[in-house]
Amino acid sequence: MKTFFVPGHITGFFEIREHDDLLKTGSRGCGVVLDQGVSTGVAVRDADETTVKVFYDGEECSCPTTRTVVREMLRHTCGAYEVEVHHFPDLPVEYGFGLSGAGALGAARALNHALGLELDEKRLGEIAHIAEVRNRTGLGDVIAEMSRGMVIRTREGAPGRGRIKSISLDCHVVCFIVGRRLRTKTVLGDRTKKLAINVIGRECVKEIVRHPTRERFMALSRRFAIETGIPQRKVEQAIKTLEKAGIVAAMAMLGHAVFTLTDEPEEVAGLLPYPALVAKTLQ
Repeated sequence: MKTFFVPGHITGFFEIREHDDLLKTGSRGCGVVLDQGVSTGVAVRDADETTVKVFYDGEECSCPTTRTVVREMLRHTCGAYEVEVHHFPDLPVEYGFGLSGAGALGAARALNHALGLELDEKRLGEIAHIAEVRNRTGLGDVIAEMSRGMVIRTREGAPGRGRIKSISLDCHVVCFIVGRRLRTKTVLGDRTKKLAINVIGRECVKEIVRHPTRERFMALSRRFAIETGIPQRKVEQAIKTLEKAGIVAAMAMLGHAVFTLTDEPEEVAGLLPYPALVAKTLQ
C-alpha cells in the first residue's frame, strides 16, 4: 500500500472567519508546520455496494472528517467500491497537532492515486478543507500543512482561496501533553469563547504580520492562550511554570498540550512532569 505523508501543524493563535461558501470559510492566524504528522494509505476494491472503513493506528474509528473526504472523492468515480483508509500517526490525536486535517489531505491524495483521478493539489486541498469545516475539526490546518516553516494565514479559506505567508524556521518544537483530549468542535461551538478568540486573534494576526519573527510568534501565542481563557487550569499552570524557567510557551490550539520553540530540546523537555514530544519545524 502506497502511503502519503502530511505534516502536523500547531496553531498558536487564530481568528474565525465564516462565510456561506465553505471554500471561503476558515481562519486567519499563525502556526508552525512539523516534520511529524500522519501517513495515510488506502485499499480500494470493486464491490456491489460502496462501504468505507477507516483505521487509525490499526484500530477502526469513526473519523468523520476522513469519511467526508472519501464520499467526496467517490463522487468523481462511477461504480461502487470497498474502501479502507489507514492512518499511521506520529503524534497523538485531539491535542492540537492538526492531525484531522493532515489525515483528510492524506486520504484525498491516497484515493486520488489509487483511483487514478488525476485531481490537482488545489482540488485535493479544497476537499480536505471543506471536510474539516463541515465536521468542525479545524479551520486552517490544511492550507498550512501544504506549506512549511512558520505559516501566517493572512486570508481565510481553502487552498487557492486563502492566502498565506510562509517563513523559513529551523528549530525544535517541544510539546507537553498536559490534559485529556480536546475536541475542536467543543471550543468552536462556544459563542463566548468564539468572541474572545476573534477579538484577541485579530489583534495577534495584525501584530505578527508587522513583526513575523519566532520570538513574536511565541509571545503572541502565549498572550492569546491566557487572554482568551481557553486553557484549563493545568495547561495555564504549565505555561507559567515554563515562564519561570525563562521559557515562553503557549497552548497548542486546540488541544490540552503546551508547546514552545527551542534550540535546546533535551533541556526543555525535562522541565515539566508531563510526557514530552520533540519535533522539528518542517523545512
